[in-house]
Amino acid sequence: MTQWTPQIEKLIREVGEKIDKQMKNFVNPKKGNVSTFLRCIFNGKSVQAALAKASKEAGLEYKGWSQAQQNLIELAAQNNSDAADKIKKWAAVSDDIAAQFKDSPSTFINQIKYAKKTYGQNV
Repeated sequence: MTQWTPQIEKLIREVGEKIDKQMKNFVNPKKGNVSTFLRCIFNGKSVQAALAKASKEAGLEYKGWSQAQQNLIELAAQNNSDAADKIKKWAAVSDDIAAQFKDSPSTFINQIKYAKKTYGQNV
């Protein structure tokens, strides 16, 4: 088991802030689909890098966005920390979007439209 440190907790909170910002943008029905697409592309690498860094610091293997989120949520829970609350809040949304479009050759714009329609009230 990874030793819990203030640095790991800080990194998990930073990931949560980045994911919260990204997902609020993603589901915001007031923002246009193309601008949302561009923001996601631009900010997505930052979120992915933060997930990878937090995973590495915590001694967890990084196997992609969904698994990294789940690992960080579980690690925080094991240490009675609320550090991953923002990650947990949006994990179900991103998992649902992935499940909805798993077997379809949809475009990212279609995923954005679905997210705005389904989760837009969460902004």
